[in-house]
Amino acid sequence: QRPVLSLLGEPPRVLARLREAEALAEALSDDRRRGRVYAFMTNVHALLGEKRRDRVPVLRMIGTGSAASDVEEARRGIADGFVVFKIKVGVADPREDADRTRQVCAALGNGVLVCADANQGWKDRQKALDGIVWLKDRGVLFVEQPLPKEAPLEDFAWLTERSPLPIMADEMCQRLPDVRRIYGAVSGIN
Repeated sequence: QRPVLSLLGEPPRVLARLREAEALAEALSDDRRRGRVYAFMTNVHALLGEKRRDRVPVLRMIGTGSAASDVEEARRGIADGFVVFKIKVGVADPREDADRTRQVCAALGNGVLVCADANQGWKDRQKALDGIVWLKDRGVLFVEQPLPKEAPLEDFAWLTERSPLPIMADEMCQRLPDVRRIYGAVSGIN
């Protein structure tokens, strides 16, 4: 099991909590159709379990496509107090993305978290794997949505099994049923 999935606990626990949340959403939806409207707020940890932190860092996006501009953007982010960064990849050649990512990570230095978002940019699983392998030693912690959301789940599972970095879903997971559909094919959901 990948470390990312363990954040919510063992699979049976996660699925049970998702079923509870889905049942609540369906009940509220039925009431809304009947003309009843509810407004309520709760903490996410109340739905998922114990509270694990008091603060969550905000992520800074870096993705101009130019190494020099991205390095400058990274430096501005550090100066502004950001500690989590997402670098856009998947548009250029994977080696160019990896080199640009290396330069950005070098500018960021130690003590920050960096992930990469391919935004469905790698059209086949082998190209995605090649890109991820090149990113691995550049300081990236995980890769988000490397393949198109329409790609077969088997391709995501193939990639997740072989990838040296965790694979996160994004565009392919829009609704609660999608969580069940993709479970096991990716390392987690962003």
